Amino acid sequence: MPIDPNAKGLEGEPTRRKWSSKDALLYALGVGAGVDELAFTTENTKDTPQRVLPTMAVILGGGGIPFGKIGTYNAALMLHGAQKIELFDEIPPEGEIESTGRIGDIWDKGKAASVELISESVNLATGKPLFRTTMTAFFRGEGGFGGERGPASSFELPSRKPDHEVRYQTRVDQPLIYRLSGDRNPLHSDPSFAKLGGFERPILHGLCTYGFTGRALLHTLCGSDPARFQSMGGRFSKPVMPGDELAVCMWVDGNECLFQTRNQDGDVVFDQAASPLPEDALQAGPRWGIEQAQRWWGAQPWVVGCNFIPSTAVNQLEMWQAESWDPETTRRELGFAAGLGFNTVRVYLHDLLWEHDAAGFCQRIEAFLEMAHGHGIRSILVVFDDVWRPDPKLGPQPAPVPGRHNSRWAQSPGLAALQGYPQDAALRERLQAYVHGVLTAFASDERVLVWDLYNEPGGYPSPRDEPVGTACLPLLRDVFAWARAADPSQPLTSGLWWTPLTPVDPAIHEVQLAGSDIVSFHHYGPLEDLERLVGEVRARTERPLLCTEFLARQIHSRFETHLPYFQAQAIGAISWGLVAGKTQTHYPWWSWFDEEPKPEPKVWFHDVLRQGGTPFDPAEVAFLRRLLVGAAATAP
Repeated sequence: MPIDPNAKGLEGEPTRRKWSSKDALLYALGVGAGVDELAFTTENTKDTPQRVLPTMAVILGGGGIPFGKIGTYNAALMLHGAQKIELFDEIPPEGEIESTGRIGDIWDKGKAASVELISESVNLATGKPLFRTTMTAFFRGEGGFGGERGPASSFELPSRKPDHEVRYQTRVDQPLIYRLSGDRNPLHSDPSFAKLGGFERPILHGLCTYGFTGRALLHTLCGSDPARFQSMGGRFSKPVMPGDELAVCMWVDGNECLFQTRNQDGDVVFDQAASPLPEDALQAGPRWGIEQAQRWWGAQPWVVGCNFIPSTAVNQLEMWQAESWDPETTRRELGFAAGLGFNTVRVYLHDLLWEHDAAGFCQRIEAFLEMAHGHGIRSILVVFDDVWRPDPKLGPQPAPVPGRHNSRWAQSPGLAALQGYPQDAALRERLQAYVHGVLTAFASDERVLVWDLYNEPGGYPSPRDEPVGTACLPLLRDVFAWARAADPSQPLTSGLWWTPLTPVDPAIHEVQLAGSDIVSFHHYGPLEDLERLVGEVRARTERPLLCTEFLARQIHSRFETHLPYFQAQAIGAISWGLVAGKTQTHYPWWSWFDEEPKPEPKVWFHDVLRQGGTPFDPAEVAFLRRLLVGAAATAP
């Protein structure tokens, strides 16, 4: 008999394998990692130690398997049916392992034999187990030997939409890169050989698809930290063609994540897959379903208002610190907002405020919410922000630079923190405590309308600087999980944004869309461009839409043109600015390039009122009051 059913339990001879830093970098490139994952694709980036993708275990492991003891078979008829890896420690960038393999269960599937091949690897530098790989091979034509069929699969995905979805685009030359890590099978590179196998062209390695999938799990579930990655396993169900798009769909189910990888046509390519959540992961509930989000949105009045900071504060730190907290101005200017007909304000918090004085910060948030509520206004609270000054500091804030737009606004947590975040456990713990503390304190507060978890992730320190970029991704993924764990009654969101200067990395938008209960976005530009953008966003989601930033008069973003459209489309509308003050956002963005301060612009960029409450444009204010006060501001 070709396959020997008595081979179960037989072991092979131990084998050793070394790898280098270069091998680990090459593997990462082979499974699609790039400039947004420098910890895995470079070894000399400042403040970014090299780390190894956990799925590299499939390349390093597998040694010691006694293939010769399975029996005789046609290797061309062997299929890689399933793959599992289990990590006992983080794989170092270079090292040597000793692997011992054995034959596991052998099942008779009728027309094929299923053989489980297990290899366990020890890190020779530490003497401790490093990982275990389990491959299930199907030998076509070798079944029918009278053995047991094995247990039936009970795998079932939840009926709801995925809690997370990450999309990756493979390259047409992806297998040419991946093969350099060891699998030189010509099926993945030689067109004539691929045709002999029944394919029109070479196919992607199954374990390359496995690596793409593992990256999605690592970044979404483990905060991009390989030390938190435990295991993943599943079955290969369909070949992937180079150039295909891969969508990794994830459902959090108790202490594990069930997942499935699909191509751009919706065909499942990796199935019956599961991965345990990290042991330190907070148990987060699922994202709101589309129907739940639509019901919630339908129960709200038309959401219309402004981004708010009192005119006496130069940034969010000065707004909230006890020494500069100005309740009198805050109350008065919230009254101005209500007088215009606004029912919502969007307000920025800051992580340093929580770290310094959590109790006092909560008391001031409570006071603010009550002042706003007294004017019939609910609040959107913003948790993190990647825009403007990258080096926030507590204490007295510097005076505004004369004539410069938002010259002292402060990022939260700041660029340096983002760059160190993947390796800094203490920082992660501090930020997690901030998110959990603030959301838990106000999770059931009806005065809070929405939690806006991250403003413009990947944004600009200033118009003069390069954007933060994908350094935001680990925190962006984590903040959604932390916020879910607080179980708020309000929806979560993070606003999509675009810039003509440097395109926002698609991975940022994917995380935002995958995590948001309602989809928010920013838009500064003319009405026809807004209409086009709304069409594009609605092609990607059926969730309610909320524009959390607009109004830039000098580039044709105005109340008179945009608010009627937002109202007709049942889109919430939050303009930037209310009372012109120390933020100086009535000056345009490009005032950052002025060597000398210019006079107040004849046409304000943002903001509506002067500090005494008189309007910049009386006709504009009259329009607002006719639309929002004279008639009921309700969604159609």
